[in-house]
This record gives sequence, C-alpha cells and structure tokens, in this order.
Amino acid sequence: MTPLGLGASAAGGLFIGAAAWALGLLSAEPALPAGSVASAAGLCAMGLAGGLAGSLADSWLGAVCQAMYRCSVCGRDIEKNRHCGAAAVPVRGFSWMTNDLVNFLSSAAGGAAAWALSLVFA
Repeated sequence: MTPLGLGASAAGGLFIGAAAWALGLLSAEPALPAGSVASAAGLCAMGLAGGLAGSLADSWLGAVCQAMYRCSVCGRDIEKNRHCGAAAVPVRGFSWMTNDLVNFLSSAAGGAAAWALSLVFA
C-alpha cells in the first residue's frame, strides 16, 4: 500500500460513481427508487467507498492470506505451487487462497461497502 496506490483507488472509485451518475442522467427510467438521493455526491461517495474498501481488502488478503511459493530452482517468489518444472516451496498464506479468490473477495468487499453506503443515501 502506498499513497499513490490509495490515491489511484480513490480516483477510480470516484470515476465509477461519477460515471454511474452521468449514465443515470441519460436513462429514461430512474435507476434508483423514488425518494432516494441520486445525487452526484452520493454516487461518488459510494464509488469512493467501494474502490477504497476493495483496494484495501486486496492488499491485506494478498499480503496475509494469499498462498505464495518460492521456486526451488530459480528462487523466484510465485503464486503457483510449481515453477521451472519442479515443486515450489510454500512461503506464506493458505494453500486454498489463490489470487483469483483474493480478487473475488476484494471485489465483494468493495461491492458490500458501496451497497452499505447506498443504504444511507436511499
């Protein structure tokens, strides 16, 4: 995690929120229920929360839980249990926590954070 990475996550989340608002303006049917606050600020806040939560979850899960191995031939740190035609040595994490699972859980965390914030604006 770096300030640049957090800034990029925040910018991406804000962009998604702004795009949702802009596309909502083009829709003939309102995207949100009647009486909800479909403001640019609300959607940008939801995008920001989702982007940061997903990014932080990805960093934490990747650093703490994701399975990492070291190639017994070339010494590289890798995500798979085989490299250079030989079995790799486990370094950290859980064998079942693959990069794909980290990405899925991080996306779910980002979506859950945005959804939770949507309850405030609904």
